[in-house]
Amino acid sequence: MKANIIKKVQILLFISFLTFMVSCNKGCGSDKLDINVKDIEVQAPLLRFDQEMYRCKTTEDIKNLKAKYPVFYNDYVQQIRQFVPTESDPLCTAQMLEFIGSHEIYDTTQYIFSDTKFIQDGLNDAMKHFKYHFKNDSIPKFIAFVSTFDFQNVAGQDYVGIGLDMYFGKDFLYYTDSRLEFAQYFIDKLDRAYLVRNAMRAFIEQHFDLVPSPVFIEHALQQGKIYYMMDALCPEMPDTIKIQYSSEKLNWMKSVEKEMWIDLVNRKVLFSKNAFENEKYFTDGPFTNAPDVSRDSPPRVGEWLGWQIVKKYMETHSNITLSELMNEKDLMKIYKESGYRPK
Repeated sequence: MKANIIKKVQILLFISFLTFMVSCNKGCGSDKLDINVKDIEVQAPLLRFDQEMYRCKTTEDIKNLKAKYPVFYNDYVQQIRQFVPTESDPLCTAQMLEFIGSHEIYDTTQYIFSDTKFIQDGLNDAMKHFKYHFKNDSIPKFIAFVSTFDFQNVAGQDYVGIGLDMYFGKDFLYYTDSRLEFAQYFIDKLDRAYLVRNAMRAFIEQHFDLVPSPVFIEHALQQGKIYYMMDALCPEMPDTIKIQYSSEKLNWMKSVEKEMWIDLVNRKVLFSKNAFENEKYFTDGPFTNAPDVSRDSPPRVGEWLGWQIVKKYMETHSNITLSELMNEKDLMKIYKESGYRPK
């Protein structure tokens, strides 16, 4: 009996050891983003600037709107609408009231987004995860607006703006109007599926003030940090949404990862400071228009590679927190210590 008990204990220990080894093969510390945020309280409401703006009828209404959204109102008037304030009308009241008089886009927005619960749920969940990792940082205001087909998102001092009219769906007929000059690859991403994703990316870029590096590998790692941060904020979001690739394009990228990496190393691209050539690996489009990259490729392969390097770094450095990653300025340290070698 005693021998049987000992044997069973040995078997259990062996199974536990195998489980541990499998876990480490996947990346020790890879579960650091698998957290429970159920009990974290945050306030991240979607503020409806669009609705409040279109209810304005008088100068007093405009003043009240400005008082409620002091920072965003100025940015909306001067940067999005590009109205010119005057000494007699610093709030651009007359221009705003004239603009509000046209309801077509706004009416469509209200019809398509009559229910915004999915937006609110996505924002709340993302900000709960953010608060878990950055307890002392403030939550931005999320503000819905009508951009008249110009801006998907804008980010400024303590806010992230969401241009609802840029998420009507790829089948929205007006997106193909020649006056907009939208390329098809861009139209394909004018969908509500990307709304929370884009809002989070705009927030991350604004909050961490990430400045692109002229060095290819450093620029790739900056982008990789952004995507890893999205992994943390939106753990349930599919990678296809985060990177904005179709399943076919994502699978293609995975299949050529090793080959592409070897090519970049051999052509000495990794440490290149040639801005014109480097940008080809990060520019959006139907594919990556760079040397030796197939037209079967997805766009922005530099971003995808940077994401994989950062994930590898965090998997092999279980002691590094998300905050430490985002505040790490020595990008070459991340690259060297990642041990990234695609197989």
